[in-house]
Amino acid sequence: MLPIIRFSLAILMYLFLITARAATTIDTPPELYYPTVNTVAGNPTGKITVVEFFDYRCVYCRKMPAILTALMKANPDIRMVYRDYPVLGLPSLVAATSALSAQQQGKYMQLHNDLFSSSQPLDINNIKQIAARHGVNTEEMEKDNLSYLTQQQIRENARLALALGVDGIPTLFVAPTPLSTQHESIEAYRLTSPTLTDLQNVINLIKRSN
Repeated sequence: MLPIIRFSLAILMYLFLITARAATTIDTPPELYYPTVNTVAGNPTGKITVVEFFDYRCVYCRKMPAILTALMKANPDIRMVYRDYPVLGLPSLVAATSALSAQQQGKYMQLHNDLFSSSQPLDINNIKQIAARHGVNTEEMEKDNLSYLTQQQIRENARLALALGVDGIPTLFVAPTPLSTQHESIEAYRLTSPTLTDLQNVINLIKRSN
């Protein structure tokens, strides 16, 4: 029996070390989990929230949609929050504001996925072609790029990224979902360019501790 216990402890320690190398914990403000514009996917009432800061033109970020899709499929209780963080120049900002504006027509996720998979430059004309394929009124979308909601979300994302020390993308935060923004700070795992295994290990740790 003793060798089995030792073996089990060794496995748990190994998994902990893998996760520790991939993630650090950090106190996060509860508003991180509740964006102004509804950029929430997965289970909207999920007990665990994953928040991603990303840029559509970031080559590392382009790996994340497939990883996050697989993560949500394996974990139906995951609530996914996307925070557009355009740091790679004007085309990134145009892509981010367009996706956020499309959400005013309920089409954020359609643009989000296609902007990542597009092989074309992310200029406004190509973005409008992508949006039109999903039934987005592109004239309204372009107007809404300067709307209060869209610009507020861009400012909010930048403010949070700065406060949380996001210095690389994609950066993700994983934590138990706060019930509201009235909570005190929420302890979250922070990961940069994680693999599916990295994320699943963190989620398993959270599930075991709650």
